Amino acid sequence: SVRARVEPGDVVTFRATQRVNANNNLHTFDVRIDGVVAGTYTPSRGSWGTYDVPVAVAAPGVVTLEFMGRSLSGDRTAFIDAVSISRQAVDIPDEGLA
Repeated sequence: SVRARVEPGDVVTFRATQRVNANNNLHTFDVRIDGVVAGTYTPSRGSWGTYDVPVAVAAPGVVTLEFMGRSLSGDRTAFIDAVSISRQAVDIPDEGLA
């Protein structure tokens, strides 16, 4: 896990894949923000995919970000890389102000 400062509307982006020679054992994992599951992922085997997880917070602050495997048995491996947090542009409605 890691502690990170986030704001409403932020997005966690990461890349993930499965180990190629893992028989039929796919590995599923959760992305958790302060212990709450923000997304569940089962990446494809042998090719890297990019995933986005919206950060659902009401106000700016520090959160704990975790990647937590769901498989408790068997030979299962997922790889995670290039984790980043980015600010998303927010649309502000035009109130007719000049």
